[in-house]
Amino acid sequence: MVRIMVVDNDSTTLAICKGLLEEEYKVDLMKSGLQALGFLMKSKHQTPDLILLAMHMPGTGGMETLQSIRNNAALASIPVLFLSESEMDDDRAELEGYQNGVNDFVKKPILPDLLKVKVKRQLEIAALRNENAALRGKINRIRTLINSICSENL
Repeated sequence: MVRIMVVDNDSTTLAICKGLLEEEYKVDLMKSGLQALGFLMKSKHQTPDLILLAMHMPGTGGMETLQSIRNNAALASIPVLFLSESEMDDDRAELEGYQNGVNDFVKKPILPDLLKVKVKRQLEIAALRNENAALRGKINRIRTLINSICSENL
């Protein structure tokens, strides 16, 4: 089953996300960036397929958590969507998020259908990237084989 991690210090947001997503996905809830990073570093077999991450949290904030995820080769390809406060976040914050590798934003208050569509779209994009990488690997193996055959025939 596809696994989604939701990281937010707000219990209401965690409950809303879980309620909206748990029918289709396994949902892990984390109350801080630090808790999420600890979980990600320790649980290699339970790595989420997507992370919903609050942009503003006390302690290790969303941007810092995102940077830690992107700087870890084992985690860097996980799609991350920022949960952002409509009234708090301006275009500069959005730009900074994209520059640091966020895949998309979900504004609070969360619109259920929009959240579901954005999650589904990012999971589809991730699946296509994985498929692309696998196909590139096959192409490289075929090229190596062809080069080997051609060099033997010379």
